[in-house]
Amino acid sequence: MIFSNEKYGWGYDGIYQYIVESLSCDKFKSHEVGDYQGDSIVFFKKGSKFGILNHAYGSCSGCDSYQACENSEKELANLAEAFKDSVVWYDSAEEFIDYCENKWLEGDAGYHIHDNDYVEIYKSKARCFVEKSCNSN
Repeated sequence: MIFSNEKYGWGYDGIYQYIVESLSCDKFKSHEVGDYQGDSIVFFKKGSKFGILNHAYGSCSGCDSYQACENSEKELANLAEAFKDSVVWYDSAEEFIDYCENKWLEGDAGYHIHDNDYVEIYKSKARCFVEKSCNSN
């Protein structure tokens, strides 16, 4: 399976859709915190497993990975594969929540997630994602 804008759509959401289809995920939810630059956290669910992808975004090709390669289908396909390979999986909702509530507080989430306001937003979004996922099964 190869990523293409025509099949999955433009922007990061297209890459997330590609990840969902290529990994046979049940669902995903993305959250962005910031303005013209910031952080994206994407939560995935596949069976009883939960995954997290985090990355920064920006307003120009110098600080945004999608914009840096949007004129090249091959570079976009490589970016989609790199994002897919960067999803960190947890075997249970408990492990997923533990990571979100504890590792982020330790500054271990990566990229720009060092601001306490960001951390609190993402922690609450993670718990909500699990609760909605678990309740829908």
